[in-house]
Amino acid sequence: MPIPLDAAALGRVLRAGGVPGALADQNAEALLETFGHYEINTLNRMGHFLAQVLVESGRLKYREEIASGSAYEGRKDLGNVEAGDGRRFKGRGFIQLTGRANYKAYGETLQTGGTKNWDVVTTPTLVGTDFCSDSAGYFWNREKLNLEADKGDGIVNVQRISRAVNRGNPNSAKPANGEGDRIDSFRKVMAQLRKEGVTA
Repeated sequence: MPIPLDAAALGRVLRAGGVPGALADQNAEALLETFGHYEINTLNRMGHFLAQVLVESGRLKYREEIASGSAYEGRKDLGNVEAGDGRRFKGRGFIQLTGRANYKAYGETLQTGGTKNWDVVTTPTLVGTDFCSDSAGYFWNREKLNLEADKGDGIVNVQRISRAVNRGNPNSAKPANGEGDRIDSFRKVMAQLRKEGVTA
């Protein structure tokens, strides 16, 4: 299914969600490519994805987490088994990819797809530069969040996706960080997507 809007329209959607104009314009094309690559191609899928990306990235301001990553040192659940892995594989991307194991899996996906400069284990900063948007789509696809988005556009749907992104479990009883902001962002981007003619 083709993406039902262009970069200019997506820029307006991003601005409606609170992204400063320059950042909206700079990132619209990459986000459209991510939409196409990961089949984020319906009203609900785009609205849910953008709401999460906007909050996770501080309205596209942050491409890597502010903290040093040292808190992840020695986290075997993240595959951080070598000295310095916590800092090396800190969270990067619009939905932060974190840990050696996740970087390795993402790099293998890029390599399989024939992407140039795919080795994000050797050069992890690529996730926060070249693959900032795509890595968010990779996470979205891996967690099967298009299927969650297809279930609806109500508050409960936003909560489930927010908790999948921020808590690692859509069924978490604990709200996601900034859950109210995620709901508000969803409403704003959905309203603008509809103004841009996206109806399904």
